[in-house]
Amino acid sequence: MSHPQGKWNIDSAGVDGVLATTREVAGGLEGEAKSYAKNLEHAAGHAGKLSTEDGAIGAVGAALGQFALATEAALKFVFTRAGKSIDGAQNASNKYAIGDEQMAAEAQSKALEGTRIPPFHLAPQDKK
Repeated sequence: MSHPQGKWNIDSAGVDGVLATTREVAGGLEGEAKSYAKNLEHAAGHAGKLSTEDGAIGAVGAALGQFALATEAALKFVFTRAGKSIDGAQNASNKYAIGDEQMAAEAQSKALEGTRIPPFHLAPQDKK
């Protein structure tokens, strides 16, 4: 889909800056995911138990475990999608910049069509 006026105006340097910040934030998501898993496990282990036996887990702990299993694929999808979105935006910006350079070269070439550069001759040097 093109711009309503048929023109694009993408600031490639601006895109690079935003994507660098986004990559930095996304890089921290791995730590957040590990913290989430650790805290969920901790909560499940301390939510009360139906039995006093070692390894027993309570109803809330079991529900938290089921929640973790049910949401694991969605969490992985978010991380994968974020990475692919960042890469896609970078690739699109790069292609735009390349296209911009190609259009500029074509415009310069067309501007020179039909023109002839006169031959260059050195003027004779003055003799002293």
